[in-house]
Amino acid sequence: MFGIGMSEMLLIAVVALVVIGPKHLPDVVRTVGKLFAQVKRTTNDLRDHVDKEVRQFTEMEEVQEFKHSVESELRTVNSTVRDYVQHEVSQAEREFDAKESAAVPPAQTPDETATADAHSAPPAAAGMDPSALPEAGKLPS
Repeated sequence: MFGIGMSEMLLIAVVALVVIGPKHLPDVVRTVGKLFAQVKRTTNDLRDHVDKEVRQFTEMEEVQEFKHSVESELRTVNSTVRDYVQHEVSQAEREFDAKESAAVPPAQTPDETATADAHSAPPAAAGMDPSALPEAGKLPS
């Protein structure tokens, strides 16, 4: 138990019997036994508490490792999504610019616009009834 052999224990018992006496020896042994039991309970409680703290610390380390791995994965996903969105936006802008440039006719100079208006056909030539047009200065009713 404490590295004490049987011969040492017998010697301690004989010294205790001589010093304490046979009358009080049972009470002293009972008290010492209770003291050892209480010390054992206290050390077991302390050991359990330390083990519990070590387990919590280990779990905390595992949680920290998990947190770091999740944060790393989130950074990777965030970067991937950002790159994908930027690629899609730039592709959409290129497509929009291409469609816009194809839909808009080339700009005319003011001289070309005036020439085109002068060459436009009169309403009668375009197949319209000239009497259906409003007279100059009058609004249609």
